[in-house]
Amino acid sequence: MRRVAVLTLWIASCVGTAAVGYWFGVGYGLQVGIAADMLPRAVLATEHLKELRSGSTRAYTANLEADVDAGLVWGDKVLRSPVASIAGPLWGFELKPAYEQYAMRVARYRREFPSQSPGDPAAQATVSEIIERYAPSH
Repeated sequence: MRRVAVLTLWIASCVGTAAVGYWFGVGYGLQVGIAADMLPRAVLATEHLKELRSGSTRAYTANLEADVDAGLVWGDKVLRSPVASIAGPLWGFELKPAYEQYAMRVARYRREFPSQSPGDPAAQATVSEIIERYAPSH
């Protein structure tokens, strides 16, 4: 009887510790990851603002175009991830249907305005597949 109680307590402790570790490790890590990305983005913003103030839009446009492609690729990964549909509600954010609407909107933009940057052909093929998924040609 005592062994069963000890084993049950041990299993409950392991499950509880794993749940707390997952919650703080992944949930909090997600927030920290997003926060950590903001300072480098702010540095880019200062450079782009300087360029805009001088009348040039070349680098700013190139950066925004790269953001469109990156958004398509990473957004598609998130939408297709089985973890996102489980973890999102646990952390208080829902991906569907709003996130799918974002993907469709960005894919329609990319279909109308193809990327002008000479990127990696494999990456361009991936972007093309994603465009077909969210903004299929009729």
